[in-house]
Amino acid sequence: RAPPPHQSELAARPSAAKPLPAAAAAPMALLTLRFSTSMSAAATERYMELRDAHVNPHFLMRQVEYAVAEMLPDSTRMQAHYFDNAGTLFELRDDTVKQALGHVQVPPTGGPTLNILLAACSADTIRGLRAKLCQEMELRSKFQEEAHSKSTEVALFHDIISGLRAELREEQRASQYLVDFLRQDLSLKEAALDQARADLDRAAKTLELERSAQARDPNMSAKVLRSEPEMAGVEVGCSDDPAACRDVSSEFRAELERLGCQQAFRVGRAKVEANQDPFPIVYAVTVENQGQTSWPPTSMLVHESGDSLGLPLVELMPVAPGGCANIALELLVPKKSEVGSSISTWVMRDVATGRPLGPILIFDAEWVESPVLEG
Repeated sequence: RAPPPHQSELAARPSAAKPLPAAAAAPMALLTLRFSTSMSAAATERYMELRDAHVNPHFLMRQVEYAVAEMLPDSTRMQAHYFDNAGTLFELRDDTVKQALGHVQVPPTGGPTLNILLAACSADTIRGLRAKLCQEMELRSKFQEEAHSKSTEVALFHDIISGLRAELREEQRASQYLVDFLRQDLSLKEAALDQARADLDRAAKTLELERSAQARDPNMSAKVLRSEPEMAGVEVGCSDDPAACRDVSSEFRAELERLGCQQAFRVGRAKVEANQDPFPIVYAVTVENQGQTSWPPTSMLVHESGDSLGLPLVELMPVAPGGCANIALELLVPKKSEVGSSISTWVMRDVATGRPLGPILIFDAEWVESPVLEG
C-alpha cells in the first residue's frame, strides 16, 4: 500500500506525537511502523491496519521481519525494541505487541505511529560475543576463586587478630596489676622514707644540741664589751653607723644555738654607694675573759659565714680571767655594682679543740644607689 502524503512528515517528528487513547483507536485506522537502526540515521516506514495489529500480533511481527530483511540483510539474529511514552526501550516480541500498541504515538497532524528500533548481529559478531562471554565467565570464575581464597585468608587473619587482641588484653590486665602493685609499694616506701627523714632530722638536732652542750666550757668564756671604729669613711660615698655597735643576741638565737656560742655582738655597720671602689674600715673590739682559766694559746677569731672582707682569721693572745683583749678588725669592704646587703660573722674558738669561747662578731654592709647631685 502506498503511504498517505502526510506520513513521512509525521515520522520525521516523533517528539511531537502524543499517546493514542484506547477509546480513540478506530478499527479502520492506519498504523505507521517507523523503523530505525542504531547503525544508521536512515529510517523506513511500513503500514498496516491498527485493527489487524490488535487482533493478531503476528501480523505486526511479520512487518518487523520484512523491515529487518530490508534494512539489515546480513544479520543472522534480530532484535526489535519499541519506545514507551517516556522514551524507554522495551523488547518487541509476539507477547509484548499489545503492550507496545499501548504506546502508539499520535502526532498533532496524522495517524498513529509506533517507533521501533532494530538491532542485528552477524555470525562473526555472535561468535565474538560468545568468545568474549566465555572469557568473562572464566575471569569471573577465577575472580570468585580468588575471592574465596582471600576470604579464607581474611578469616584466618581475623582469627589471628582476635587472638592477638585477647593476648593484648591479658597483657594489659597483667601490666595494670603490676603498675598498681608498684604504685602501692612506692607509696609505702615513700612513707617510710619520709618517716626516716623525720627521724634523721630529730636525731641530727639532738646530736647538734649535745655537741653544743659539750662544746661549751664553763671554765673558758669571753664576752664582747664594746666596739669602736678607728678608721671609716675614708673614701667618698662611705658611711658608718656607730649606733649599730651593740649586743644582738636576741636577733641571732638560732645561730647561737647552732654554733654553741653565748653572745652575738654587731661590731659595726657600713653603708656604701654602689660602684664605689673597695675601701678599708677598722674596728677596735674589746673582749673580756669572764671564764675561770686563761685563754689557750691556740685561741683565734675565725671567719664563720658571709664575705670574709679580707679577714679570714685573727690570732688572739692568752688573757687571764678578768682581763681584756683589744682586737683590731681590719676589714676591706668590696666594690659591688648592684644595691644589696651582706652579713659577715666571725667566732672566737680554740682551734686545737674547735670549742667556741663564747661570742660571735657580726658586721653588716649595705650597698645603696648613688645620690643625684643638684646644680
